[in-house]
Amino acid sequence: MPILAGQAKLKAAIKTRVYNALKKSNSGNAKSNPQADKTWHTQAEAISEIAEDICQFLLTDVQVAPGIPVTTAGSPAAQAGATTSPGKLL
Repeated sequence: MPILAGQAKLKAAIKTRVYNALKKSNSGNAKSNPQADKTWHTQAEAISEIAEDICQFLLTDVQVAPGIPVTTAGSPAAQAGATTSPGKLL
């Protein structure tokens, strides 16, 4: 389950960058060897999954610095809201 709003986008970006790096470091092999291209896609997918797991792990027990502006709604006992400016992880 994604815990970051842009998690899918981040994972896709990592996958693309890893694939492109593998392809560049082995320049030209994909045209003559489709199996190499398939392997690079598989490796890029695996690495992006690892990166996603790391992000989830790092953010499961995160603390946010106090003082971040928020908007709220609801009674004082049942406040719900969203941040309105960037936060800082401690």
